[in-house]
Amino acid sequence: MKKAKRDLTLRETAAPTPTAPVAMVQQMQWHFYGVYGMMPFGIQTDPYMGVFCKEVKRAIPNIDVHQSPYRDFEAYHLAAEIGTLPPVDGIFVAGTSLGANNCTLIASQTRHIVDGLFGFQASNYGVKVPLTPNVKFAHLFSSDNPLPLPGLGGYRWERGGMTGGLILQTHNLHHPGDYNHTDRAEFIREMQNIIAHTTR
Repeated sequence: MKKAKRDLTLRETAAPTPTAPVAMVQQMQWHFYGVYGMMPFGIQTDPYMGVFCKEVKRAIPNIDVHQSPYRDFEAYHLAAEIGTLPPVDGIFVAGTSLGANNCTLIASQTRHIVDGLFGFQASNYGVKVPLTPNVKFAHLFSSDNPLPLPGLGGYRWERGGMTGGLILQTHNLHHPGDYNHTDRAEFIREMQNIIAHTTR
């Protein structure tokens, strides 16, 4: 019985194709922080900031509103939290009365890009921090209406080192002004427009 001959023919085999490393593209997440004005003796004086936060969440799918709205004295805490977020993420900060004053303070205390600041009637009695270069857009509604107290809504944000778009608009409403649905809706449209045109 003959043994089967071994096939010694050399065959070329294709070398395995090296696999290129897959680049991990980080998904951009949008964040919103809403800030109340002062609550004297714990009295709620601007409940519509809470309404506004809910409207933002409904209007902008997947936006993270965290624990908004926050108290006016939490500005430094919010700035620190924003600083821990991925650099590609988008940031909006909105505030009423002293909370509107704190919008520029929060932005000044972080190196993160702040895509939009939105304010209802910043107060002449609050902190006054000029806008900083990391702010890309800012819109403030002010009021020179003397009721209930002159100057409560009359402060205007200062451009400072900011080079982006700044809108300072006067609506002489009674303080704090965030109860005006038209103004809240305008802010939301501006957020949606920023999201539609932002890539990082």
